[in-house]
Amino acid sequence: MEDLYNTLECKNCDNYEDLKKSYQKLALKFHPDKQSQVGSDEEKLKSTDMFMRINRAWKILSDPNLRQKYDAAWTQRCLVQDWPIQDEVDVDEFVQEDIEEEGEGSQFFYTCRCGGSYILHDSDITLRLDVVCCDTCSLTIRVLYPDTDD
Repeated sequence: MEDLYNTLECKNCDNYEDLKKSYQKLALKFHPDKQSQVGSDEEKLKSTDMFMRINRAWKILSDPNLRQKYDAAWTQRCLVQDWPIQDEVDVDEFVQEDIEEEGEGSQFFYTCRCGGSYILHDSDITLRLDVVCCDTCSLTIRVLYPDTDD
């Protein structure tokens, strides 16, 4: 899970306008069209990757609902960061189940060796929550995501 505030060179207490100013400054600096005339192919690739990270951070932090979910997930991640990771699991190994209540989205489950489940919600996947605790025992896994953004 990436520190999106760090990506935008902001603090988590910054308001929407401060985030927007920083996003615009960084997007202009790393925009692929700006990089096409300067630097090596490797530098262009790094700039394009940084531009995609900046854009992803902005999409999440500019939406009040996603920002609130991100802040909660980031706090949780920081709290569990010291827990030992039992296993690494690709996000594609989670089984999807739709929530029957309208507008609730989906949940994704991965079975723990204790018989409990590691549970991800749609928003967890959007935020790329990478440390998940079992709902029954104290085991923790790291969720691996593909490098591509959808």
